[in-house]
Amino acid sequence: MTESISTLFQPCELDWNSIQFNNSISALQPFNSGNVMKVIKSWMNAWTTSSRMGGAHYIYPCLFGCKDVTDRLGHYIECPMMFSLWKFMHRGLSIQATDRWGFNAPNKRDIIHICCVFSAHHATSAHVKQNHDTYGTADQTKQFLIQSQRRTWSIFAEAYEATARDFELSCPRYTLAAIIQWHLSYEGPN
Repeated sequence: MTESISTLFQPCELDWNSIQFNNSISALQPFNSGNVMKVIKSWMNAWTTSSRMGGAHYIYPCLFGCKDVTDRLGHYIECPMMFSLWKFMHRGLSIQATDRWGFNAPNKRDIIHICCVFSAHHATSAHVKQNHDTYGTADQTKQFLIQSQRRTWSIFAEAYEATARDFELSCPRYTLAAIIQWHLSYEGPN
């Protein structure tokens, strides 16, 4: 399992001597099996991404607008666009990837937010696949156009908020104006 996780985080090198993975596993105890699987799939590179599913399926670029990268979990671990959306939805989110993804003594709230981002990504991915005629165009093979990015950001935020509500958590209401204002007033890392 550690090898699979290490591969997912490349090119970053994980210090398994400081990661307390047993605490991460223990943090899953209060959750139902569906939510536990969301977290385990996140840790084991088992998101349903177009690059992972391969085959005859179309391989999309980053669903959030990064240029020249494909739709794959290894990119989303550090994707600046997805991180920005996630940080907007969960202001206490760590800038450290190992903390954000639940590898350094996560608490219940950390696990809940991993479930939220899993659900949000999969809702976004489903939207893109259902609207392939819009997203699968020749001019969007390397990067989604701005209007496509804005729609995927909205889908992500709506799904994130819905999942958070299931856990009785509140999130900021996403609008393009709200995230721009938040970026303008953001005072730095946590």
